[in-house]
Amino acid sequence: MFQLKWVLSLAVLFMLGCDPAPAPSTIASESASPEPQVAPQLDIEALLAMPGDVALGKQIAQERCSNCHGSKGVSGRIGAPFIAGQSYEYLIRAMTAYATEQRDHLAMKVVVDELGSEALVNVSRYYAAQDKVKWDPSVASAQSDQTVMNTRTIAAGERLSTSCASCHGDKGVSSRPGMPSLAGMHAEYFVKTLNEFFDGQRDHEVMAIFSASVPQKNAELLAAYYGSLKPKKSTNPIIGNAKRGRNIAIKECAGCHGTDGNSIAPLMPSLAGQDSSYLSKTTLDYRNGLRRDGMMAKATKGMSDQQINDVSAYFASQRPDPYIRAASYVKGQFNPLRDASKMAKSCDGCHGPDGNSLQAGMPSLTGLTPEYLVASTLSYRDGSRQHPEMEKVVDDLSDLDIEKISYYYATQNTSSSNMVGKGDVLKGKKQSAVCAGCHGDIDRLTDSLMPILAGQNAAYIIQASEDYISEKRQHRVMRDAVVVLPKDVLINIAAYYATLQPEKPDVRMPKAPEILVTSCESCHGPKGYSKTAGTPRLAGQVEAYLARVLRQYSSGERISSSMHGNAITLTQLESQAIASYYAAQ
Repeated sequence: MFQLKWVLSLAVLFMLGCDPAPAPSTIASESASPEPQVAPQLDIEALLAMPGDVALGKQIAQERCSNCHGSKGVSGRIGAPFIAGQSYEYLIRAMTAYATEQRDHLAMKVVVDELGSEALVNVSRYYAAQDKVKWDPSVASAQSDQTVMNTRTIAAGERLSTSCASCHGDKGVSSRPGMPSLAGMHAEYFVKTLNEFFDGQRDHEVMAIFSASVPQKNAELLAAYYGSLKPKKSTNPIIGNAKRGRNIAIKECAGCHGTDGNSIAPLMPSLAGQDSSYLSKTTLDYRNGLRRDGMMAKATKGMSDQQINDVSAYFASQRPDPYIRAASYVKGQFNPLRDASKMAKSCDGCHGPDGNSLQAGMPSLTGLTPEYLVASTLSYRDGSRQHPEMEKVVDDLSDLDIEKISYYYATQNTSSSNMVGKGDVLKGKKQSAVCAGCHGDIDRLTDSLMPILAGQNAAYIIQASEDYISEKRQHRVMRDAVVVLPKDVLINIAAYYATLQPEKPDVRMPKAPEILVTSCESCHGPKGYSKTAGTPRLAGQVEAYLARVLRQYSSGERISSSMHGNAITLTQLESQAIASYYAAQ
């Protein structure tokens, strides 16, 4: 999972959704249909040869593109990347890919289809000509940063929030079906929404009464407070089928709200973890015209009530992430374990000091590989391993948090538990040969995704084995291996492993972005300033956008014959660090 293979081909990876001919989306790839071909009216070579009219392109950009990309190609207000000054060839190839659905983004496809060839050429020529426009990663979130990062503002907003808690919950996490959570909401979107209640664009009896007593300044104070809170998933019952809703959500909604419902855009709300009843009601209002928004009307047109419930269930089931506001790169200061020891303190109470367990039945976390620790922690967070206490502890952890904590424990000094229980150690040593094929021995590990058993206490090994037998833990190979073992043999094997002295695994720590990006320069230029037609500039791009696309290639949500295999070798920390590096240039 973490073995780095970027030396030869990482440069290709950082095209970040900018392939000249991207592969079909995840949804499209699930069918056996052939890869779509470029439509005749959007023949790439013919479009590349057309001179276009920059003046007409400017008019089109202002009318059709400015809401997302800004009239000059620098905005990112709904998570759109900066496009000012990108090469004409790249822009044409990218938009052609939307038209042929080789890139799956409904809003972009609708716009490109409606523009037609001539207008497409004109607007591409216009944005390509904006090569003097400055890319500033803080443009999209400057107001939000100014509001949210002021501690006095946040404190004032907290005092005002008492009047909101009865509906929207303590700390902004709703416990009432049909009511939205406010915790972690983008400050810009929060203020925009209140303004819509103020001027009557949104009709809500209770909010109308409330908004009449809230001046603009107080709206910004409340936005600052709620924006500073960590979002949490609603605990209200989910209505609908999340599995059925996933494909629709990714196809129709992901372009603006994010694949998992975590928006990277200041003026676009995150949907992840929201109450499903609220999401369904809101979406129905857009479909039925009770709330007006052109893009939402197109996205929801033709959706049945059940499909809307299913989409809402999908987003409600996703884990909300805090909104990333600004580039975090600082030259020469990449530290993958930053804050890890503080976060790990919540684990030490059960798993022992620095992860060396002192309790029978409780596993040690030291001596385990970061790959295994990440995978097992995620299994608790997504519910594939059932443990109520663990689920509560890890539910609010982001993927980055989990990876940091995993690296922290993998690098701590180890100690043997010596909690051997009632087993026969000598017999267990011989009988443990049945386990060595997967788990290795004290000096050898066959797979980094397998746990090292050396030093784990006997009671834990026995309990884990019984969980596999009962299928409380889902792993067919493990179940088949332990279900045939007599109980006394299992006890002996557990006793043997408990006597062994564990060792630190051989950990490849995440590399600094300055090292990782050196292989990108041949295509994207020094520091991401591309000079090659058809190859996008990365320098100064929106950090959250870059990180999101890297994750999509890693997970397979974006498919490319040359990119998935490279993206999957990067750790989350490396992907985020690379995105931060380019955003800061």
